[in-house]
Amino acid sequence: ALDKNITLLDFATGTGTFLLEAFRKALEPISKNSVNYNPKVLIDKFCGFEFLIAPYTIAHLKISQSFKEEFNSPLNDDESLKIALTNTLYSKSISKEQNDQNTLFTLIDLTKEFKKAQKIKEEQILIITGNPPYSGASSNKGLYEDEIKISYGLEPSKANLNNEQKKWISSYFKEKSKQNTSTFKAIYEKHKLENEKNSKVMLDDYVKFIRFAQSKIDSQESGIFAFISNNSFLDNPTFRGMRYSLMQSFDKIYILNLHGDTRKKEKAPDGSKDDNVFDIMQGVSINIFIKQNSKAKNTNIYYHDLYGKRKDKYEFLYENDLNSIKWTLVKNNEPFYLFLPQNNDLLEEYNKGISVKDIFMLSSVGIASSKDAILISTNNKKLEQQVYNFYNEFDKKYIKEIAYKPFDTQKIYYDIKKVERPRIDIMEHFLGYENIGLIYDRGTNLKEISNLFISSKVIDKHLVGANSYVSPLYLYPTTRSKKFLKKENPNFNEENFTSKIENFKESFRTFIDELYKEKFSPEDILGYIYAVLFHKIYREKYLDFLKIDFPKIPFTKDKNTFKNLSKLGLKLVNLHLLKNDELDFNVGEALFKDIKNKNFKIQKIKYNKDVKELFINESLYFNKVSPEIYEFKIGGYAVLDKYLKSHKEEDIDHKHFTLIIQTLDETLKIQDEISKINLS
Repeated sequence: ALDKNITLLDFATGTGTFLLEAFRKALEPISKNSVNYNPKVLIDKFCGFEFLIAPYTIAHLKISQSFKEEFNSPLNDDESLKIALTNTLYSKSISKEQNDQNTLFTLIDLTKEFKKAQKIKEEQILIITGNPPYSGASSNKGLYEDEIKISYGLEPSKANLNNEQKKWISSYFKEKSKQNTSTFKAIYEKHKLENEKNSKVMLDDYVKFIRFAQSKIDSQESGIFAFISNNSFLDNPTFRGMRYSLMQSFDKIYILNLHGDTRKKEKAPDGSKDDNVFDIMQGVSINIFIKQNSKAKNTNIYYHDLYGKRKDKYEFLYENDLNSIKWTLVKNNEPFYLFLPQNNDLLEEYNKGISVKDIFMLSSVGIASSKDAILISTNNKKLEQQVYNFYNEFDKKYIKEIAYKPFDTQKIYYDIKKVERPRIDIMEHFLGYENIGLIYDRGTNLKEISNLFISSKVIDKHLVGANSYVSPLYLYPTTRSKKFLKKENPNFNEENFTSKIENFKESFRTFIDELYKEKFSPEDILGYIYAVLFHKIYREKYLDFLKIDFPKIPFTKDKNTFKNLSKLGLKLVNLHLLKNDELDFNVGEALFKDIKNKNFKIQKIKYNKDVKELFINESLYFNKVSPEIYEFKIGGYAVLDKYLKSHKEEDIDHKHFTLIIQTLDETLKIQDEISKINLS
């Protein structure tokens, strides 16, 4: 007989594919000839939510048809499937009027559908399943955002709120009064994730749907949540609060990572092609979360990778179940609570290094103008035209140089009233002052580390990644920096702050001085750090950790090793600032294939690796560009290809482009020298 205690909700029903399969699986063990065969028992037990009228209608038709033809139990006129036309994320406070505003259809009694959905949400549901929407930007702005903030948005080390705080939060969700709102914000600000500049990724719809399901199962003694989704929540550092929260709710977590992310250019371990199981770019995973009657002290996380061709993945999924898959137990996953395995011995070694966030006093993400097409341009004249056309005003004093892309300096109209996020606290130390900034990103989705660079100018947020950080080597005596230093150290004497000071934390400077028994200059130390970051063995060995956090720098105990790396690192710093004259001038020369047809416009980019020629159109090419030079990446992109595509249909500055080619050629040589040195 069917177990009447089994209840199921597909929270993103779509056209009913998952829900129909659930009916089939539940009925599978029972013969149609059995007296216990009664599919209609499941009608009240298996539910679905769908927001769009077309898939909602198809789901009803498809499953009703299956009851008639496949299950031999046609539905009567007074019988209907428990699929509600509603938004899963709607709460009780959503009124009928708001519900009406979200659909063009009035033929269905939406109030009735809404009440049906709310009733389902109040019932005990053993299994929640589905394929929630994921698109990067939420289609449900304003919904479930506070729920995400106060759960997934908390730093794991601060996430265990006391009873008084929980009481305030509960009050806030019941009534968003001025007092409750103020207290809610204060609690969140005190406990929120640290060093996060891209927390908006947690407002993706699939994250909201996961939180909905988790919250529902939290209210019950037990439950199963099984779904397929975007797999970025498995290891993205921003999602550490989410992973920690899920671990507090579930006893067992099974992750079958289907990979297939075309943006990461994922490949199988043997180098063969790795396909997505869907016709999408984003990698996906099947996730099964289990809560038993009494929550165990520790959560067991089981993980398995599935790479390969789509048909092979389908075969694997068809032939295997939870018990037949060879799971890997994920251990010791702090501080990021990753849902995938790590080499813990190597992690312990890596953690002995010092994070760049613990080296510099002042750091920040780069400038985000939000109006690049208006406020940034390749030259002063175009910039003036853009700004004047949009604002009907222009003042040339605001024109500044910005490191927009690697080796691609552009002009920005740096009026902090017009630039959305000017990051003036940091950028002022590059405006009118000589300075060097170390550029890095927090983690990367790429299969190799390339999100590191250097700059002497203000930088764009996307210089080397989604959130490019800059740590200036020096701080200058500005009003803002004095205020910052006073806040950091109450004993700070601003009267003595009359010239530049190094931007190293006092604890780090003490560590360096005591380790080497010698006073190295800020440039010497920066040179060492930059050398380590470009060390091939360092990048390869610690790849898994560099992908999820700010870089940690191992400091050798040998003073001579420090000096040798520092010297090479400073060479690399000057090279990347385009200040090095020790270049191979035979590399990257601009030549015309046909001197009668001299064309400087970047049009059709073509690279011939056999003869090492890089064409920008049918006429002009650059010679002796080796594959290593052409493929060299900074910020996840091949530098030369990115530069050319960014300036397509413009006349090329061939001297500058030649300099970039020669710089990359020399970078490879210095990187080889650096990589020969043992870091220990």
